[in-house]
Amino acid sequence: MRMITGLGERHNPAGGLLSAAMAIAWLITTGCGGDRPEVARELPAARSRGAAACPLVATDTGLAEFLALADRVAGGEAVPVEEMGAVAGRPVWDRWRRSYEPETLPAAAVGRMLFIALVGRDELPSRLQDKTIRADLVRSYEIALARRAEITAFVEGFIAEDVGCRVREQLAGWLPAADLPDTVRIDFLVAHPEIRYYEDHLHVDAGLAWAAGRDQLVRFLASTLYRDQAAIAGRQPASAHGPDIVLETLRLVYNEAVPVYLDDLPHLAFDPRHPLLAKAAPDVEDLGGQAARTLRAFDAGLTAVRGRPAPTDGDWLALYRIFVGAQSWRASGWFMARVIAGHLGEPRLQAAARTVPEFLAAYHEACAAAPGNRDAAPGSLAAHLASPPAFTPENAAWLDRELRRLFP
Repeated sequence: MRMITGLGERHNPAGGLLSAAMAIAWLITTGCGGDRPEVARELPAARSRGAAACPLVATDTGLAEFLALADRVAGGEAVPVEEMGAVAGRPVWDRWRRSYEPETLPAAAVGRMLFIALVGRDELPSRLQDKTIRADLVRSYEIALARRAEITAFVEGFIAEDVGCRVREQLAGWLPAADLPDTVRIDFLVAHPEIRYYEDHLHVDAGLAWAAGRDQLVRFLASTLYRDQAAIAGRQPASAHGPDIVLETLRLVYNEAVPVYLDDLPHLAFDPRHPLLAKAAPDVEDLGGQAARTLRAFDAGLTAVRGRPAPTDGDWLALYRIFVGAQSWRASGWFMARVIAGHLGEPRLQAAARTVPEFLAAYHEACAAAPGNRDAAPGSLAAHLASPPAFTPENAAWLDRELRRLFP
C-alpha cells in the first residue's frame, strides 16, 4: 500500500499501496491458536463469491490478536517477547510482514515492538536492548491501545454493516468488473498507518481506518485496488537511457494520477484524536502550485534538451530530477487528473486513464479547453486549474509519439 504519513516511498513497490491514500507530511485466515475463541467475522458464504452482490470477506483477526495480547499483559500475565514474536508469525501478521518483500519484516522484530509497546523497553531481555526500534510501529500500537474503544467499534461496525461492499461501487467506470478480484478481502490489524495490498488481501491499519472514517476508507481501499490493477510497470527512470528516461518519468506520474484523484485529495481529513494523522492532510493550494511549477519547468527543460545536438543521459536525467527534487509525482499526477476531469469531464478522465499516452493527450486537450485565469485569486488552486501549464505543441507532439512507442 501507500504510507499515509510519508511521501518519499519508492516506486513500483513489491507490496503494492496506500496507495490508498495519499496524505502528505504528504493507505481468509483466522490465525487463532490454542483454545482461544475465533475472532474473524466473515460475511455469509452466499455473499463471498463473484456471483453474489457483494463478494467480500472482512476480518478483524489481527486487531483481535493484538488486543488479546494487551489484555494478557494488563491482567498481570508475564508474556515473554518470544511469545509476542510467535503472534507476529500468525497468518494475517505473516502476510502483512511479507508484503514488504524483499525487505520482509521479521516476526521477532515485530514481536519486539509489541513488547516495547505493551510492556516497556526497559523490560526487554538485555540481549535485545540495543536492537533497532521502529518507533512509528510502536506508536501505532500505543495509539490502538489509547483509542481501543473507538477503533474496535469502528472496525466492528464496518464489518457487520458490509461497508466494504461499496469498494466495488467506487470503482465503477474506472476498472472493468473483470479486472477486480473475485473476492475483496480486507484484514484489519494494527500496523503502520497505511493500507497494503498483497496476495489479494487489503491489509488495513485499524487506527488509520478509524481516523479516516467510512467514506474515506472506502475511497482509500478503492484507490489501492485501482493502483494494483492499473499501474503500468516499467523501469526506474535512472535505469533507463536516452529519451526513455523522460518517458519512464511520466509513467510514474501517470501511475499516481487516478489513485490520488480517487482519494479525493481536497477533502482529505483525519480524526484529530489520531496523533500521527491529525495533521496529515496536505495543503491543496500548495500542491496545485507545486504541480504547476513542476510541469512548467519540465516543459522548458524538455525544450532545451531536445534542442541539443546530442543529448546525454545526464541531460535526460536532469528532467527526471525536476520531479525528484520537488517530490512531485503525486502532486503532478493528481493535478493533471483534476485538470482533465474539470475541463473535459470525469468520463473523459476514465477513458484516458487506460494508457500513458492517452492520459497525456487528454491533459493537453484539457489545457486547451481551460477558460484561463479570470476571477480566481492569483496563486490559488482554482487559478492553477483555470490556467494549467500546457506543454508546447512541439513537446506535446514529441511526447505523444515517443510515449506510444514505449507504452503502446
